[in-house]
Amino acid sequence: NRGSRGGAPSQQPRPASSRQGAVARELHDDIRDYIGPDSFSRGNNTNFFFPYADYDTPENIYRFLGTVDVTDLVEAVKQIPESIWAEGDERAQKYKVHQYTSSIAFRLAGDHLLQVKDDLKPFEGTKPTSEILNFDGGMEFNDHWSAYSHLIQPVLDKIASTFEHSDRTWLRILLVRLKAQHSVSQHRDNGGWMRVSRRIHVPLITHDEVKFHASSVAKKMGGGMRGGGDRDAFKTDDELLPVNTPGNIVELNNAMTHYVDNGAPIDRIHLICDYMADVPNELTYEQAMCIFGYDKASCGF
Repeated sequence: NRGSRGGAPSQQPRPASSRQGAVARELHDDIRDYIGPDSFSRGNNTNFFFPYADYDTPENIYRFLGTVDVTDLVEAVKQIPESIWAEGDERAQKYKVHQYTSSIAFRLAGDHLLQVKDDLKPFEGTKPTSEILNFDGGMEFNDHWSAYSHLIQPVLDKIASTFEHSDRTWLRILLVRLKAQHSVSQHRDNGGWMRVSRRIHVPLITHDEVKFHASSVAKKMGGGMRGGGDRDAFKTDDELLPVNTPGNIVELNNAMTHYVDNGAPIDRIHLICDYMADVPNELTYEQAMCIFGYDKASCGF
């Protein structure tokens, strides 16, 4: 069921009307279980792959997926010039919670995912999912990918191998550096992209004094916390993610409130990526509208 690690949601789509039934029957089996009406609630902003009703259980806050050898990647990351890190300052400037971070976005798709509904023109048959997602150019790799891909791709392949589908789409691939003695303040992710992808953290340069907290209480869209309005309430009941060992593969339910305290004397650097493990490599127009456009009619209900 949806509560098991890596399992499909237990909630099922409501029966489609006869008019909509044909559309529902056309949906790929791999996505059918992820499109129940509750998944489209803008109010709870749940991640498809974690059960919203069971957020209080640790396994639905994060999952430890194993380890990967990052020795060579770590050595290369240590040599990245400051000028390359500075190219990613826009993210820190745009989002206050990330003001003490620097990032290198090798691929950064999904920021305008809701525009798929408006920008994608109807087509016959299927199209590659990566092509559909590239409507705004977000799936293109940046200029630095060629220099580091031979070190990062084996890590991505190892991560993908932990899922049922190891040949699917990488939506985002970033290196993120958090300054020593600084924090990423409490927040939760709420973009459309996070509904259909799995957020993975792989620590590269880390320390025992890096504390990655994730809440066991879900934050509402309008602020405050479920079951009350105390923004700090979750701090007494949160989970610490196992990110103190380089090469750990950790999947975070990024619909949960989370924050990071880097109390170490060194900068912390993670490989952060979003893997669309459960979305087929090719989609019909109706499937794309359902998954990316939040068009319930295209989902058959």
